[in-house]
Amino acid sequence: MKMITRQSLIAIFWITILSSQTYQVGDIVSDFTAPVCINGEGDFQLYHYNGDVNGGDYRVIWINVFATWCVPCQDEAPLTETVYQSFKDQGLVATGAGFDWNYPYSCEDWAQTFGITYPIADDATLDIVYAFGIPNIPYQIIIDHTMTLRYSEFGWNQEAIVNTIEQLLSEIPAVEIDESTTDPESIIPQKPILQNAYPNPFNGITTIRYTLFEPSKVKIDVFDTLGRQVTTLINDMPQISGNHQIIWNDGKLTSGLYFIRLSTNNSVATKKVLLLK
Repeated sequence: MKMITRQSLIAIFWITILSSQTYQVGDIVSDFTAPVCINGEGDFQLYHYNGDVNGGDYRVIWINVFATWCVPCQDEAPLTETVYQSFKDQGLVATGAGFDWNYPYSCEDWAQTFGITYPIADDATLDIVYAFGIPNIPYQIIIDHTMTLRYSEFGWNQEAIVNTIEQLLSEIPAVEIDESTTDPESIIPQKPILQNAYPNPFNGITTIRYTLFEPSKVKIDVFDTLGRQVTTLINDMPQISGNHQIIWNDGKLTSGLYFIRLSTNNSVATKKVLLLK
């Protein structure tokens, strides 16, 4: 009965959306908080990630709205974790906004069952549903580093979600160095960044992205869990600074855990990937 009542409440709210004030794509989102029920303590606060008020730590925020009885929400939950893992080191903040707990999952059960590591907020009062005019679930909300709503869609369109996240992450301003107060000799060159492969886990094909902060020879090898080199994707290729990517398509390997190693002139970085066939 509770589930039907809550669904009816959402439907009634959607009927009145045109006369209500809800956020539309392009709107600046005001600060809000929601109590975290797993993978953190206290409240999730949106403006904690607003670089204009936190000292320049800009982030992209992705909110996944779900109910525990929603089968499509259950199906997409592990996929949200995969996308989060692919971009969390680049400035993505993810949080779940769940309601109707114990029909059948508690907040803790949801995280454990679907392997969720990002914070989940308790939206039992439908505050986020109301604020963003959500007609149905699952629902995806993506807010850029200026607190502007850039993506607000029902369902799960992984390509659109990933493309939006990548675009918004690229718009985050780089940290500027005040040369008038910094000794140039004290500046330590940034190490290359090897991002998580995407998709990961993958079946046959995945994309490996990395960033060089200075020109360098690049070597990318893949190793199995026994430390054996199984393939070389790039072999000492001179490359300029900037963002790079390479597609790994190797249908000969068996399912399992592998390690991608990026080697440059003065640094080595490694990431794990899971091949599933």
